[in-house]
Amino acid sequence: MLGRPFGLSLLAAALLAGGLAGIAAFWVAWPRDSNTSPLAALFALVWSCVYLVCARLTWRRSRLAAPTFLAAMGLLLPPLWFLFPGGQVPFLPLFLFTFLLAL
Repeated sequence: MLGRPFGLSLLAAALLAGGLAGIAAFWVAWPRDSNTSPLAALFALVWSCVYLVCARLTWRRSRLAAPTFLAAMGLLLPPLWFLFPGGQVPFLPLFLFTFLLAL
């Protein structure tokens, strides 16, 4: 037994999987020619770094894990706004609930 609660291990594993998915998305989104913008690749790189840092801090039970979790969740909001135009209002209560839960 690792001496960690199951929920903490599960959250750290999910964040680690999200970070590894971000690295894969970075590799896929990297521009192959000069006509494409690297903006999507850079967003994927930031996404993966935040998730990996959050997974590490969660695993180590750091007090900075909650703010990095908020950053990781907040980083998902801008792409969701573009995917669901006009649906910004339902995401605000979810983000506020996550913020209060992390405190």
